[in-house]
Amino acid sequence: MDDRELTSWKEIAEYLQLSVRTAQAWEKERGLPVRRMPGSRSRVEVRTSELERWKGVTPLEAPMIVSDAKPRPRFPWTHALVLVVGMVLGWAITRLPAGQPAEWRVLNNTLVVTDLFGREVWRRAFDDRLDQDYYETTNSNFTKAILTDLDDDGTVELLFVQRYPSNLARSSALVCFEANGAIRWTFVPGRKIRTGEKDYDALFHIRNVQVARFAKDKPNRIVVAGTHQLHFPAQLSLLSIAGGLEGEYWHAGHIGQPGTLAVVDLDDNGTSELYVGGISNAREQATLVVLDPERISGASQETNPKHQFVSLPAAEEIARVFFQRSSLNRRLERYNIVSQVYVHQDFLTVAVWEAFSQSLYPSILYRIGPDLTLQDLTLSDGFVSYQARLLQERQLEPSALNDHVLLRALDVIRNGRPE
Repeated sequence: MDDRELTSWKEIAEYLQLSVRTAQAWEKERGLPVRRMPGSRSRVEVRTSELERWKGVTPLEAPMIVSDAKPRPRFPWTHALVLVVGMVLGWAITRLPAGQPAEWRVLNNTLVVTDLFGREVWRRAFDDRLDQDYYETTNSNFTKAILTDLDDDGTVELLFVQRYPSNLARSSALVCFEANGAIRWTFVPGRKIRTGEKDYDALFHIRNVQVARFAKDKPNRIVVAGTHQLHFPAQLSLLSIAGGLEGEYWHAGHIGQPGTLAVVDLDDNGTSELYVGGISNAREQATLVVLDPERISGASQETNPKHQFVSLPAAEEIARVFFQRSSLNRRLERYNIVSQVYVHQDFLTVAVWEAFSQSLYPSILYRIGPDLTLQDLTLSDGFVSYQARLLQERQLEPSALNDHVLLRALDVIRNGRPE
């Protein structure tokens, strides 16, 4: 299945074979599942897999054409023919065998999978009650399930995040189901881990799952981002389609939530790199980690001992990029955080959220080139509006207007060495 990200109304309209105006109307009229990007009301994003799932439950009939011409009389036999054809098609559809998995839902401790016609394909009951609220919420900070053809054999597998209520104190698990409902494998993230400050138990939760192909001649692989239930330890795991752990990277901060993980060959060398955004708790700054998929191992190296992982080798990151905190962020928050990573042909746009409690989503958009240099910087409309308000209320100094100069000073560590 071709699963790529569309980042403009033109791309979305072309994919749906519509006009841009019709696609925009369908956002309101039919619930087209687009997300707004910070900085402009016209900038949107959606994955093609999301559109396919939406099409599966939303009829895409042709638009109605209104004409001033008087309708031509129809013969009664045409009505009868339409009725007969409809009855035959309805009869045939109800008797077709259940097809490929297309939708899923959770009912207490049971996972129910249906096809495009809403007919049940299979179901699986788990040994304990699942976290129903987790699956029903619209919170996009967690991946819940992915329907995809993992091994390119024409059948659809389901990657399902098995999450229990917090009172059960059980780690999340990633379960891979075959098209017929058989379990192919199960992966449980995390383990007991120690830093210079304390020991952490093995209770971890999955935040993000992404299927990626890092090179054309290589099979799909699965990236799983997990974090400890209480604090900062984050684990980024790389799995084979057979569920084997091929690499893991430990980071002193939360990284890899949905929207902040990108697989792209920016340097055009034939192999994609893994770009993962989030926060470094050790530095209390937004960060972008760049990893080689063939060298995912070890832990981030920190100058603060309480954030340094014990008994883990140093990671082989290609680079870590740290984003300066704005005056607005230093006034309101303890840290800033990468909230989105947008992929373009030869650059990335990294959105850094500077104030978390504001509905305006004050963000700074960084255009990062293949060599990780800053090509451009844009303050979102929400950032400019909120900054102006704080200046008017004298909660910020006038010098904050010169922040855009400071913010351009990215702190980059390449191969473990600061630039």
